[in-house]
Amino acid sequence: NMGYNTFSPIVTNGLILYLDVSNYKSFFFSDNWVDISGNLNNGMISNGATFSFDGVESILFDGINDYVSVSSSDDFAYGTGDFTWDFWLNSTTLSGNDYFFDHNVNGGTIAFQDGSVGTGPTGIRYYNNTTGLGSDLFIPGFGGIDSYLTGVWMNLVASRISGITYLYRDGYLVSSGVDTHNYGTQPLNIGQAGNNTLNWNGRISNVKIYKGFGLTSDQVLKNYNALKNRFV
Repeated sequence: NMGYNTFSPIVTNGLILYLDVSNYKSFFFSDNWVDISGNLNNGMISNGATFSFDGVESILFDGINDYVSVSSSDDFAYGTGDFTWDFWLNSTTLSGNDYFFDHNVNGGTIAFQDGSVGTGPTGIRYYNNTTGLGSDLFIPGFGGIDSYLTGVWMNLVASRISGITYLYRDGYLVSSGVDTHNYGTQPLNIGQAGNNTLNWNGRISNVKIYKGFGLTSDQVLKNYNALKNRFV
């Protein structure tokens, strides 16, 4: 279990990125957020994103220009195969379009969108060029009004299995839809869009990516239960 939690270990099959502020091997008060999955997908903390401890150890993003970048890697070339994105975040404010997680131009995105300035009702969205703005993954995305409250920790998971992506919030399935997007080699930005705009204001503590492996509902819940005592 790589020492993450002796009693409720996270799923490690297919894990190609694991950033965890609470693990000193991953973060020790520098600009380098070390990938402890055994790969080299380290994050670079930029423009003054800082360590925060407000009951939970995390990286604090100011909503202006802070972000974390992970260099372009074949590890993120999911093709049309299975993958999982799994992370914990707490939004300080939400307005307009705020990007939590972005795989750049030909990649996928998880972001908040204000319906008054975009497409569909206000909410947290999963999007790529294949799923489109009207898909079940975009609307309702990660759910209704309770899905984007500020000041609360949320576990968001996108898991693709056999061309269907399932969206979970706090261990519960919210929506699913067809997703045949072909992901090529790409970078990862955390806390802003890949074009250095649309910055998000809040905290992120834990980021996991799986390649060639879509977590089942039971496995999503297993990961949630392994870490939830930190956050809830």
